[in-house]
Amino acid sequence: APPPPPAAPAPLKRQGTWSSMMDEWRTKGAHESATECNAFVLSLVATLPPDARAVPEPTATGKALYDWLTVKVKENMFQRRKKKFPSCEVAVLAVALKHSGLWREARAASEALAGGAAPASVPASPAMVVLWKRVRGVREAIDMAMKKLAHGEMPDDGVDADSGDEDGEGGA
Repeated sequence: APPPPPAAPAPLKRQGTWSSMMDEWRTKGAHESATECNAFVLSLVATLPPDARAVPEPTATGKALYDWLTVKVKENMFQRRKKKFPSCEVAVLAVALKHSGLWREARAASEALAGGAAPASVPASPAMVVLWKRVRGVREAIDMAMKKLAHGEMPDDGVDADSGDEDGEGGA
């Protein structure tokens, strides 16, 4: 007899808030191989209460990694003059490190920095450099949204507020 068809995958659970994502990472069982990764990623940002409506502030470890990557990945003059959003960038960095698998390199760098190494002396892999450049792109998105809001415009998120349709045509 042929083997039975594979079971359907469980539906994806949508995360409602930053706090719910943090809670999920914290409640992962010790049996999971990702526990060490989760512990490191969670050490980059401050814990927020469940009803928080803000981006978590970076911890000392998160700030050290931010400073390290800022030194390792040079910005041109135009980029250096742009407004920076460290709390948002470190929060995005934490997620990117977890999902890219580069958290071990970041942990080793943070340990070296905590041991007194200068940020310029701690090496960064080419993959880490690319990851940081992508994370740094958050600055432009936030800056553009802030400029639109300052001019009385709403940032375009692709969803029509009245109908919930992405194409704005109102459905069926």
